[in-house]
Amino acid sequence: NWQPNLKANSIGFTVWHALRVWDWDHYRMRAGDELYERDGWPARFGFETKGKGLYGAGFGTDFTLEDVAAMKMQSEQLLAYLAALWARTQSYLNTVSDATLSAEFPHPRRPEVMVVPAKILAHTIGHSLMHIGEAQYVKGLMGT
Repeated sequence: NWQPNLKANSIGFTVWHALRVWDWDHYRMRAGDELYERDGWPARFGFETKGKGLYGAGFGTDFTLEDVAAMKMQSEQLLAYLAALWARTQSYLNTVSDATLSAEFPHPRRPEVMVVPAKILAHTIGHSLMHIGEAQYVKGLMGT
């Protein structure tokens, strides 16, 4: 939860955000509800994010400095959330067809926007790798 300064994100927040976007991406692919809301993750993490940030989606983008500072992560919850997302992703990839992965369909919350599952999966991977790099950088700043 250490932050290099009050305008920077902690490793915990950065990892949480990457996981929340992964969950949001699955929602956009119509793989079901977001696990975060469905499985009660706000209570597990100890804070409610619904209605905050970009699109009111509560995944960390455009959160206020106060919102970020108030979110204190615990590694056990992050690892459990990661395990749930990984299981869901494996299940989805084991059952989805190539045709479905390449088909366009309307975004669930913004029907004027068309999305393609394969492109969303590519976004999930790239976005996650970017934030892993950020977390490693912050770890280096910590001197550990």
